Amino acid sequence: MIVGIDYSMTSPAVCVCNGDFKYENCSFAFITNKQKLAVQHTPNIVGLPLYEYKDNLERFTKLAKMTVEFIRSHIVYNGYTIHIGLEGYAYGAKGQVFNIGENTGILKYTLNKFSQGEIIVFAPSEIKKFATGKGNANKVLMYESFIKETGHDLAKLFEIEEYKGQGPISDIIDSYYVAKIRHNHLNS
Repeated sequence: MIVGIDYSMTSPAVCVCNGDFKYENCSFAFITNKQKLAVQHTPNIVGLPLYEYKDNLERFTKLAKMTVEFIRSHIVYNGYTIHIGLEGYAYGAKGQVFNIGENTGILKYTLNKFSQGEIIVFAPSEIKKFATGKGNANKVLMYESFIKETGHDLAKLFEIEEYKGQGPISDIIDSYYVAKIRHNHLNS
């Protein structure tokens, strides 16, 4: 089983792939605070509702728990090795960098307790280069590469006329490519 995680404090996305790596074998979850998006969109894409929390510790713990529960719910059989890829920090990020670090630290700790498999962290530029050939690719180029590769236009699914990098589309696409680069890393 291959897992790709595009993690954040507000809209994390997870891609779980069982079997040969292709879109049809992947299941996706994203967390959203938009009630209309917190539904089953397709058989393999689900929006999970953002929950109530009293402080950041509870928020980060719940995010990690939701992520692991989604992964656990897609395990084909016990004893299956889980290979996890995680998008690393964007070092140019501004704002809540300490909270981002704490959030990711709680996820890593929770994943480590859940899976004894290796967790590999990939730089955002490495994922972009893998997906598009350009390490500085923007979200629209990632989206175009995803459509070309999979044949699935997520903007149509989410009824977005002009895609400009909106979530949860960008989060789903990033999680897909994190999973795919993890798969390629495993098989190289």
